[in-house]
Amino acid sequence: MPIKKLLEKKIDFLSSQAAAILSKVKIHTNAPVRRGERLEARIELHLSKPIKARKLEASLVCIETERKKTIAEMVIHERAEEKETGIPYQTHMRQRTTIIEKVVFKETKRLDGEKIYQNESYYVDFLLPANAPPTLHHYSPDGKKAKWIFSVQLDVPFAIDVQAKKEVQID
Repeated sequence: MPIKKLLEKKIDFLSSQAAAILSKVKIHTNAPVRRGERLEARIELHLSKPIKARKLEASLVCIETERKKTIAEMVIHERAEEKETGIPYQTHMRQRTTIIEKVVFKETKRLDGEKIYQNESYYVDFLLPANAPPTLHHYSPDGKKAKWIFSVQLDVPFAIDVQAKKEVQID
């Protein structure tokens, strides 16, 4: 392939990368929403230039974080290690905290297929389960918290995908 053609392809690739970086995606939702109701969203694409993409998808994900504390007796070699490093120990017991993250809800909907995107609006809704955990930013007494994230992704081949995320309040 001649060098001129390769350079044209490289310039076209770089301009699509720049267009993806300069693009804006706005997400508008009807949050806060109660469990068992529908989360409705309007997605506005404002792309700096037309971009050919494979698909446009919207996702709603709930990530639950659990904090578990365990208390155990220090093993003799742990005490010896602390003594060698100069760290004094007050007690023979050690408390450890483990953080576990798990996805408790995930739903993805395809909004559109392969085409050229620029300035467009889309509507999507997700039905929340009745037993969905509410949004909590601090750990509850049982050591759990949850956050709901609504995200949009425009899949651009061989370039940076155009993405946007928004945390959603679920009561």
